[in-house]
Amino acid sequence: ALAGGNVFQGNEDNAFVPWPGGVLSNPLCQNWADSPACGGTRDDQRISERFVDTLKVTGDPRLAKYALPTGASQKTTGKTACDITYRGFPNGHSSADVKNPCDPAGKNFSFSDYSRPTLTIRLEGSPSYIMTYSELLFIEAEAAERGWIAGSAAQLYADAITASMEQWGVDAASTAAYIAAHPYTAGATGLKQIAYEKWVSLFNLE
Repeated sequence: ALAGGNVFQGNEDNAFVPWPGGVLSNPLCQNWADSPACGGTRDDQRISERFVDTLKVTGDPRLAKYALPTGASQKTTGKTACDITYRGFPNGHSSADVKNPCDPAGKNFSFSDYSRPTLTIRLEGSPSYIMTYSELLFIEAEAAERGWIAGSAAQLYADAITASMEQWGVDAASTAAYIAAHPYTAGATGLKQIAYEKWVSLFNLE
């Protein structure tokens, strides 16, 4: 396939479902109560804690493109150390399981203490991605690292991250800083880096 050259050349080639709106709106919009154009009724889903915490550790600027600030962090008075900007919901738990360590009565966190996906992901016309240019580049990076194709795995890795950042509207300076902070290492470590970054870039793919 790569030898034939008939592959994605940029984010303009990303494959997605272009929802036109109305009765053919993005299904996520139809689900969420705070997407008023679609009349959704649910507000009991949040971004995964594993995902949010991992992006915090790596300083990933895509976090702000994937997750909304918590409702609790927007309070103008009475904020505590637990009213953080981004918090993911613990995987495999219900809201009844999660206690708020900042509450003297030991009450549970409310759903407003956890981050929703951003509205750009779930507006009526938000695209549902099927495959992206960054995914292709990560596939190429792995193939280059394994010796299956010619090319620099390190360059393809950096290009793949850049494509993902550009897809989500991250500025060039933040992208360059992130890549510099996570330089590619050849071999088994590099394969893990490619797999990790591919996982992050695939967020919200169908």
